[in-house]
Amino acid sequence: MEDGVTLLGGKEVKVIRKEWKSGPPQPYRKSYNLLPGQSWHDAEITPGQMEHYVQLDSGEQIPVGALIAAELSGEGAHFSVFTEMWAGKFVMVDEHLKCVEPTLEVRK
Repeated sequence: MEDGVTLLGGKEVKVIRKEWKSGPPQPYRKSYNLLPGQSWHDAEITPGQMEHYVQLDSGEQIPVGALIAAELSGEGAHFSVFTEMWAGKFVMVDEHLKCVEPTLEVRK
């Protein structure tokens, strides 16, 4: 697949495509209940809901947002996380799968 562009808010933005492999369905992790300092791996699962995560070469499966955050950090981003918003809760998880406290900038 090739990179491309698309319109977002009336402006052209670059689209980057990745060939990440999706693993088999896994029980959804309730990451929205994580507290700062907790690992995504420690989040309670719900067997009634399934999700596809990216499968790493090691066989481990993680959220695609963690890979995106890692790439952004590698490119010099000051702050990169993926977010979970559910049931009125908002959490941020970094590239190391650790829940982090929102910065003052993010809270604003």
